[in-house]
Amino acid sequence: MARYRHTKIGVSIMEVDADGAPTLIITGKMRETALFGHCFEIERKIVIPAGGARITVRDVVRNLTPKPEPVLFLYHINFEFPFLDEDLALEFPEGEVRGRTDLARKRIADYAKITPPIDGEPEVVYFHLPKERDVRVSLENKRLGLRAAIGYDSEQLPVLAQWKSMCSSDYALGIEPETSFIRGRRDELENGYDSKIPAFGQVEFGFCVELSEI
Repeated sequence: MARYRHTKIGVSIMEVDADGAPTLIITGKMRETALFGHCFEIERKIVIPAGGARITVRDVVRNLTPKPEPVLFLYHINFEFPFLDEDLALEFPEGEVRGRTDLARKRIADYAKITPPIDGEPEVVYFHLPKERDVRVSLENKRLGLRAAIGYDSEQLPVLAQWKSMCSSDYALGIEPETSFIRGRRDELENGYDSKIPAFGQVEFGFCVELSEI
């Protein structure tokens, strides 16, 4: 099956928002298609107030075909050293927590624990299912005096994946609001995945990240 992408990106360096503040706005479009298959157009808008510490991302995904199409969507927000270390405290929204693998399920009590880098440590993934629509994930490093807060709508993105790699060569933490359990398109559909865009319809996704001192 052949696939191709067409991308168009525009940058507006000086915009003025409703309050009269200068704002950096970045926009772009990308189309993904498959021969005899899906045809999606993604339109993205990134808004960053000048002198601010907040990034807002908004995406509109359009189905350009005459039939409903499943859409699997994921944001990966990555944190690394020096913000990521054993002093980092994580706060997730209230809700069910699941481990993706046997190892993750065995260690589920430590899902929010950040260790120093460990040689050969395997990655683990946890799935959070927030109870509330307005989701907020907080990450605080008191040693550095910094906080990062991630916010989004769980009706758009019902699953929150937490990818934790404490390996010394791949030391990273990923916060991933998404629509699925990242099992792959075929497995998701076989397990009842029903997030679809109607024929010639569209859906919206988005998140924001705000940095602050503590």
